[in-house]
Amino acid sequence: IGDPDASEPDRLAAIRTARRIRTDETRNALLAVVNSPANDRLKVEAVRGLGDVGGDDTARQLLEKWGGLTPSVRAAVAELCTTRGNWKWPFYSA
Repeated sequence: IGDPDASEPDRLAAIRTARRIRTDETRNALLAVVNSPANDRLKVEAVRGLGDVGGDDTARQLLEKWGGLTPSVRAAVAELCTTRGNWKWPFYSA
């Protein structure tokens, strides 16, 4: 997931596979992609993956980086934050 030397298709496949593995390590790896210099396609897929594996703090962690996110990644974060009751409140108050 986080290997910058891996091809984009391989990283996308890894992110999609990781969505089925609900662990703290998976969540941290997906957050690391969002916070990395990876391209937007990878970041958006990582945000979508966090919809499956994210914890209670996920919205807050994503919103802390809001100012540095591109419009397409922001849109993915906004969409994600409105999918869970406890994630929408940090989004609405951001």
